[in-house]
Amino acid sequence: MSSEPEKGESAKQESPQTPVVASPVPTQDSLPGTPSAPGGGRARTLVRLSHEQLSFSGPLPHPSFLKQYEEVVPGAADRILRQAESQTNHRIDLENKVIDSDIRRADRGLWAGLAVAVISIVGGCALVFAGHDWAGATIATATVVSLVGVFVYGSQSRRQERQERAKLLTGQTQPQTTPSVTGESESPRIDGTDPAD
Repeated sequence: MSSEPEKGESAKQESPQTPVVASPVPTQDSLPGTPSAPGGGRARTLVRLSHEQLSFSGPLPHPSFLKQYEEVVPGAADRILRQAESQTNHRIDLENKVIDSDIRRADRGLWAGLAVAVISIVGGCALVFAGHDWAGATIATATVVSLVGVFVYGSQSRRQERQERAKLLTGQTQPQTTPSVTGESESPRIDGTDPAD
């Protein structure tokens, strides 16, 4: 298919869903004051084909489409808006549940760590009083050092995550994708679509 427009046609497209509408362009003979080509032939007329495409993204259809839905089915726009609101509320509820679950899990982890630390330190001290100095000291200090290491590592990783998130929000870096296990590109999906799309 040639990328050059057909002579005598022009088109304008207002949106991706609107078909291209062709309108005839006046011929050379109908244009007043147009000189003819040398040798008595007709001069060629250059036709400009313009293409306009509007793009809209969001959870709701474009307002003009909402208006058209309302004209076809009265009350459709209200139903579409209520559906979008209920989907938004559903997502908010799910996010709240995930956040609450993460908080409870973190609290349980802290209490479990405290219990392990107390038991290990008390057990180490009991071993020291029982005459097993090296064993008791090793257990008590290893537990304390391990817990301190976990807290230091956790706070450093959270700080690094916050810094990376701030860089992403300010546009200083692009999000990175994780490579696949085999090091090869992802295979096509079952439905035949390319995962890169």
